[in-house]
Amino acid sequence: GNGDSPLRVLMEDFHDWRLKEFPEYATTADVHLYNDRLETISLAKFDERKAKCDDFLSRLRLINEKELSSLDLLNYELLDEHLNMCIEGYEWRFHGACNPVTFLENTHINFKSFLIDATPLNNKEDFLNYVRRIKSIPSQISEQINVMREAIVRKTTLHRLSVERVPEQLTEILDSTIDQNPLFEPCLY
Repeated sequence: GNGDSPLRVLMEDFHDWRLKEFPEYATTADVHLYNDRLETISLAKFDERKAKCDDFLSRLRLINEKELSSLDLLNYELLDEHLNMCIEGYEWRFHGACNPVTFLENTHINFKSFLIDATPLNNKEDFLNYVRRIKSIPSQISEQINVMREAIVRKTTLHRLSVERVPEQLTEILDSTIDQNPLFEPCLY
């Protein structure tokens, strides 16, 4: 039936891919399949994501818009816009994605502000996933350092106003006791 039209299948494929590719986003979107991992941040990954979005877009182009219902036409346009945004983001990756740390957005802020709240912690498996995710923070930080080094080399770093407060934020976390550390908050009940 209409449930498996090429557009619906494509939308589902894109949605599933996006959740797996951006596990923090998945958690906040109330999908908990990937609560044990963090997003991979690397130039190779950016290339891979761009190729995948190109692939999704070419699949989208095969669909005849004239045959779509008004709802599906809207879905078509939204997916088109989303894929084009991803592709545009790739063109600007050395300015955007290669600067993942700001005083407003980065691993330590994101965890505190939304990731912990969005994470279900109802049973042992939930906590094990949470611990696995925390254990992958050092590796994500290394990835962030690598892409930021790339931005330094290319002179595409952010304005210093975006980052000058970060060391102070990190010091605050490093100086805090375990029971003040936001990452341990779920374990304190």
